[in-house]
Amino acid sequence: MNRIWIFLSIVFSCMACTKENFIDTGNASGIFDGSIMEYMRQHPQDWDSTVVVIEWAGLAQLFEGKDPQYPKITFWGPTNLSIIRYMLDNGIKQVKDVEPEVWKSMMLRYVIPGKYKREDFATGDSKTGGDTFTALGGNHLRVYRVLTSYKDIPEAGPAELWVHSSDTGYSVAQVASADIEPDNGIVHSLMYAFTFGKL
Repeated sequence: MNRIWIFLSIVFSCMACTKENFIDTGNASGIFDGSIMEYMRQHPQDWDSTVVVIEWAGLAQLFEGKDPQYPKITFWGPTNLSIIRYMLDNGIKQVKDVEPEVWKSMMLRYVIPGKYKREDFATGDSKTGGDTFTALGGNHLRVYRVLTSYKDIPEAGPAELWVHSSDTGYSVAQVASADIEPDNGIVHSLMYAFTFGKL
């Protein structure tokens, strides 16, 4: 009986050592070969409503990197859920139910000129620190990094990125995914829980 157990143990041990259950997905890279608009079009699960708003607002040229005044931009990207939540909260059935100029003025509140990655922003908290920018919509955004701890080691955890609207005063948005880098700028995707129009 012991021989059977030993034999079965050896057989199962040999069968357990395969690499078929491991999928190497490679290293994560935020670099995208194409414009911000192309990136969003290739990821419709997160950005299709955003793309529709941008196109209806007449901002496609800006997000395609073809605006000579703003060749590089940083976009604080409200995702589909953010825009859909805004529309539901305001009784809007379709993007085209709102005038393009209204969408344009709202969307430009999420765009700053230049290319800024997470490490380009100063550290801060909800009250002080960070860097202040004027968005293309004319509003002021204070952006700050929060260095979190990991296993009681200060500043060893992930660096969070937050955007605070200095104009509305109350709205703070956390970035879910930072440093997505298409050819014409940077996209910092806002959390799904964020509602469009709050910055």
